[in-house]
Amino acid sequence: MYGALQYGFQAYSCCLKRVSMIRKLRRVK
Repeated sequence: MYGALQYGFQAYSCCLKRVSMIRKLRRVK
């Protein structure tokens, strides 16, 4: 159960990074 929780947190942080990158790209444009 702990492993699944850790995996979910990793995917969540990755998703946040992707969203922040998209926001930066939109600002540049």
